[in-house]
Amino acid sequence: MAVRARSQALNKKNWLTGLNPANKVLLAVGNQTPAQDYILAQQLRNILMQHLAFLYKQYPGMIIVSPATPMAGWPIASLNDLKYGITDGNTSIRNMEYVWLANFCGNPAISCPVGYVEPARGKGEGKVPVGLMGIGDWGSEDALLAWGREAEVYLNEVYEGGRRKPADWVDVFVNSSSKESAKASASK
Repeated sequence: MAVRARSQALNKKNWLTGLNPANKVLLAVGNQTPAQDYILAQQLRNILMQHLAFLYKQYPGMIIVSPATPMAGWPIASLNDLKYGITDGNTSIRNMEYVWLANFCGNPAISCPVGYVEPARGKGEGKVPVGLMGIGDWGSEDALLAWGREAEVYLNEVYEGGRRKPADWVDVFVNSSSKESAKASASK
């Protein structure tokens, strides 16, 4: 990808021009990755995909379940984090600890909220949502959606308190349909 981006760039000296910062980093890292590392990664991917295919054949309909993320929320160090956002590569990578397998092997996956916990280090108000992720066999999107629906039923009908919305929650769909109804009534 980095080789193609560099070879097709109009500005050969600054071939990353016009890309957002995240893509600049990814392509710059890719540009420094030796071909041998890429080949080894593809060999690992092949082994993992063969093993997953074996497991899905042995256990049809199996869904691999893990936490959606290893962290309960993103730690906010200061009010500037809320105002300007956070750029923390280490936390970003840690936050994706469980999703790499589905991304690497191309498996469908779904993340579902299943409950709430106290925020880390007692910072913040209210509770932080936590979820589970399910990874399915290739082509099992329907089964994953059904599993996600079960998780949603659990959260809304079994979990104490059900789904919680922030105090300043605005339901844009309800507002939109109310305005459409008002317009329809006014035009009659």
